[in-house]
Amino acid sequence: LLAVDLESSTDSRLKMWEACLKLIGERPVFGYGAGCETTAEGLARFGVNKPHAHSLYFEMATELGIVGILFLGVVFAFILYDIIKLIRCGGEYQKLGIAFLAMLVGFAVASATEFTLQTPKELQFFMIILGMLEASKRLAANEAEKKIAKEKETAEEKIPAEV
Repeated sequence: LLAVDLESSTDSRLKMWEACLKLIGERPVFGYGAGCETTAEGLARFGVNKPHAHSLYFEMATELGIVGILFLGVVFAFILYDIIKLIRCGGEYQKLGIAFLAMLVGFAVASATEFTLQTPKELQFFMIILGMLEASKRLAANEAEKKIAKEKETAEEKIPAEV
């Protein structure tokens, strides 16, 4: 066999994720309950002395099971839906939507190997970005409504009045 010399952090993550998979197998539907203590205790049972799974997805699946992962997927789907709506508005809103899409993709990728949303600072930044997305979406919708009203008014002016 070919010996693989893994970096310590990579080796630790693989051990954490292997332990998480075993824990998920024990309670796949609802998991062990929210809170980092449940993950830490579960990892310790398999000889991994770490407080987190270093993956948002493994941690949520361990703590909240399939239900939690589905919930996270629904949240991401709603966020993606709003981003697509913003991109379709065109102009400056399209550029803003692409920036939000880049943020979401970056967050999703980083979450594969880090325990994002587990600290107040990360959660606050995420919520601020979601608030900015919602505000941008509402501004774009309001601007679209004004444009439609103006076009309707212009069209009504062009219709000749009956005598």
